[in-house]
Amino acid sequence: MTELVSRRFLTNGQTITIDLPPGMDFLVGRIGNDGETFVSDSMQRVVKKIRSYAAGDDPIVIDGELGTGKGFVAGVLHCNDPIRKDRPFIRIDCQTIQLDSLEQWESKFFGSVRLNKTGYLQEVQQGTVYIKNIASMPLAFQSKLLQAFKEKRGQKVGSITFDDYGNFRVIVGSKRKLE
Repeated sequence: MTELVSRRFLTNGQTITIDLPPGMDFLVGRIGNDGETFVSDSMQRVVKKIRSYAAGDDPIVIDGELGTGKGFVAGVLHCNDPIRKDRPFIRIDCQTIQLDSLEQWESKFFGSVRLNKTGYLQEVQQGTVYIKNIASMPLAFQSKLLQAFKEKRGQKVGSITFDDYGNFRVIVGSKRKLE
């Protein structure tokens, strides 16, 4: 009997567990309107299950080990969202961002008046933002970012006003289970 590998996807407080045969952690295929090609019927069933969560505004948390396809899942969700698929898909890997201060994180995500810089959340323009390795982000900034996600607005560094970001979707990926 083949032992299955479980992958967990969490959305709106509901956990979806998808069992994959060993060796299916690699994901081969194209995502897009020109059709998809996947290596097996099992993979097609996985993608069909993921697509069922594509439409909607709920934030999604995807956790799993390194290389399990969290970014692939985020891409499938975005490309199959009838409202957002033609909007920007912003990928941010917090583990690769080397910033020393909270102000630098704020500038990266919300923008900066002094630096005349646009932030990631201004660029998303009603699309999807996929934040990978969110556990690498400073905890103090995570709470500020969560507030921006809830209110769909934020404040540029050095500004006294708030910018409205519109209705964007948040997908978070983590190799560690988030509490």
